[in-house]
Order: sequence, then C-alpha cells, then structure tokens
Amino acid sequence: MQAKFLSKPFPSLKCARYARYGHNTTKRPLSDFFLEEPTMQAKFLSKPFPRLSVRVRRAFTLAELLIVLIIVAVLSALGFRAVQPILISGRVESTAAELNVAIQKIVASGAVSGLATPFSDVGAAEGNLDNALRTAVAGSTILPLAGTVVNHRLNASGIPAPTVLIASSIATRSGTAAGTADGTAFSLTLNGVHSAACPDIVTQLAANAFFVTVQNGEGAVVPVLSRNVTVIDYNAIAVLCGAGDVNTVVANYRR
Repeated sequence: MQAKFLSKPFPSLKCARYARYGHNTTKRPLSDFFLEEPTMQAKFLSKPFPRLSVRVRRAFTLAELLIVLIIVAVLSALGFRAVQPILISGRVESTAAELNVAIQKIVASGAVSGLATPFSDVGAAEGNLDNALRTAVAGSTILPLAGTVVNHRLNASGIPAPTVLIASSIATRSGTAAGTADGTAFSLTLNGVHSAACPDIVTQLAANAFFVTVQNGEGAVVPVLSRNVTVIDYNAIAVLCGAGDVNTVVANYRR
C-alpha cells in the first residue's frame, strides 16, 4: 500500500523556495521527491499510516427474527381475544334486524296459507319452514348459508356450530323451547351464542317473539321473556347467559 501511494505523481510545486534551490517542480513520483529531501522522507515515514475506517452493518440473526415474530404473534392473539367480544356485540343489531325481517316473511307466508297449522310442514320437499328460512335470508352476509344450514356470526370459537334452526312448535307459553309440534307456531333456535351477544339478541328478539328461552350450557332451559307479560330486564338476562359460546337462544313465534 505504501509503495502504491508513493508511486503516484506529486503535484507541481509552485513554491519559490523549491525553485530557488534548483528543485525540479514538474510532476514526479513522490518516491523521487523524498529521495531528494531526506528530512521530508524521514518525517513522512515516521507518521503512522492512516487506518481505513470501514463501517460494518450488523444484520439481524434468524433467532432474533423468530423471537420478534413470536412476540408479535402472542401480543396479536391477546389483543384479538380482548377485542373479540366487542366485535361480536357489535353484530347483534344487524343480526336481530335480519332475523326479524326473515320472521316477518315466514309469518306472512303462514297467514296467507289460511291453514289452521300453517307451520306444520317441516320436512316436506317444497315450501317447508327450512326452505322458507333459507329463502328469507338468501344473499345475506349477516346470516350466511353453509350448504343448506343458516349460520349466524354471534360466535367466537365455532364450537358449537353457530346455526340458526327453524321448527314448528305449539302456540302456548311454556318452559320449553317447543311444546307439541302442532304447527300453530314456529321457533327459531340460535346455537352457540356468545355471552357478549346473548342478552342483547334475546332483548331484541323478544320485541316480536311470543316467548324466548335461554339454555346457558348448564342443562336448564330458562324461560326468559313472554311478550306483553314479562318486563324485559336486561341485567336479569345477562345473569342467565353463560360465559362463552354456550348459549342456546330459542324464540317462538305465531301468527
């Protein structure tokens, strides 16, 4: 490196001092200049050669990247679990609105039939309640179809399946979801309703239902509301609803 540096031509010296003493001021290699000036050579060579400063950028290792990804994944999961009940609760109003529209269509079709038991044709090939429900919610993103089954979005885990089922029932108020299925009424059953949505969906369905029951995962079927008879108590309903996706809400309707 030293030889390479000294072999470069030295710039022309315009200093009168060197011209006075007969020095050749044309461009020459530094090595020639230092041979004529021993003191300059000794002074120059006595100084340490400058060290080249090289900045090396250190990249992340694979282990560090994996640790960061794990931390982000854990924080995201915890944050989503905390926000999920809020998201589910926010879907109640739109779900209840879609269900009430579907119920009105089914009740209207039963009234038009003129039959004493207009909702007794469950299981028939055409024109039955299952088909009526699917038709009423066709194209809905709030109550999407999974094959031939209507689903709701008030569930967090998918277990049990968040289904909306329809069946004929008796038009008398009782402690069960459906009495003798004589076809004078029908019931809508929402399985796997999350506790964040349970009291709200029950309250909103009760506005048009004959009566509503809740099974909170502990086996007991609790009659919650009866239209025009029981006062809607939101706090009492919230106590009846179980934690998580364990609630089954059944709303009964008649003409």
